[in-house]
Parts: sequence; structure tokens; C-alpha cells
Amino acid sequence: RDAAIMASISMLEGPSEEVIGPYVREAMGILLTLLNDAHVIVRDSAAHCIARICLLHIRCIPGEQLPALLQSLDAKCKEGSPKVASQAASAIFNLAQAFRDQNEAETNPLSPYMKVLLTTLLQSAERPDGDEANLRVA
Repeated sequence: RDAAIMASISMLEGPSEEVIGPYVREAMGILLTLLNDAHVIVRDSAAHCIARICLLHIRCIPGEQLPALLQSLDAKCKEGSPKVASQAASAIFNLAQAFRDQNEAETNPLSPYMKVLLTTLLQSAERPDGDEANLRVA
């Protein structure tokens, strides 16, 4: 599973959204499931892949999956491996960066979740293991 995710990550950079979009839309549900895999390396790779998707192909994430995505990223920032939490925090950052360009609008799709996400990111920085895996930096 880890190797398959890593191969997917390597294919994200380059193709247009028209080409990669259908694959990203199909993969998001699988990646959200893999965030709860029994093996930490698979969870880490899934979170890294989601972070890259949020950076490179945000428009390919189906709007109806945004609540589940944010809930999963929120949970991963709070629990378990600092590496997974760091990748989840990076994904949240990438989402915020993608939506910040909508500054002519009063709100954006992240607006209803901002208080929870900001609280989660601050709590992640205060975790006892926050010095590991660049968690405080993420």
C-alpha cells in the first residue's frame, strides 16, 4: 500500500487537472480510509499524498468530500504519530493557501471549519512530541 501511494504521489506533479482530476477524485475516498491503516508508514504516506493533492490539485477534490477530509485531517493532527500529524497539518495549510486567493468573497469553503482547524493546529504545536517530524514547523 505504501509503495502504491508513493507512486501516486510521484504522478501528481505535471499532469493537468483535466488529466489527473478523475484519478484524484477516485483516490480521495481510498486515501481517507488509509489514514486509519494499521501501519504508520501507510498512514504517513496517505497523509503526505493528501497534502500534495491539496497543494497541486485542490480543485479536483469533490466538494462533498471536504467535510470528511477536514474531519480526518483534524483527527490525525491530534492523535498518533508526529509524522502523520505533521503531514495532516501540511495538508490543512495547503488547503488554506488554496482558498486564500478567494479574498473577494466574504467566506470560502473552509470558513465554517476555521475555528476548529486553528485550535487543532495550535494544539498540535503544543503536543509533547511536537519537536519530532517537524510537527511544530508544519
